[in-house]
Amino acid sequence: MDERFDRMDERFDRIDERMDGMDRRSDSMDGRLDRMENMMVQLIGMVGTNNAELQKVKIELSSTKQELQQEISDVKRELKAEIAETRTELGDKIDKLVEGQDRHEHILEILAKRSIEQESYIERILRSR
Repeated sequence: MDERFDRMDERFDRIDERMDGMDRRSDSMDGRLDRMENMMVQLIGMVGTNNAELQKVKIELSSTKQELQQEISDVKRELKAEIAETRTELGDKIDKLVEGQDRHEHILEILAKRSIEQESYIERILRSR
């Protein structure tokens, strides 16, 4: 019977060794799980930080976009005002040019008439000699 007990004791020792191996694996897995859990916590923190930074960037981008749109509107308004002013100035200058051209045409007509009269007078003087 002792022999049976010895065999059973050997079996229990082997089972005990297996249990020890399983405990070591379990401890190893626990360590891995703890590290993975810590990494997940860090990752979640990083994602949270990234999301916060992304939100800040979105807000800044939106603000910048609004500022640019306002600046574009201001520039358009200023350009329209400048164009209207330039048109008015050009219109005034064109009116002055037309007036000057009319005066010059009138003066040319007078000069042409006087030239004809002078040519006629010169021809009369030449004939009378």
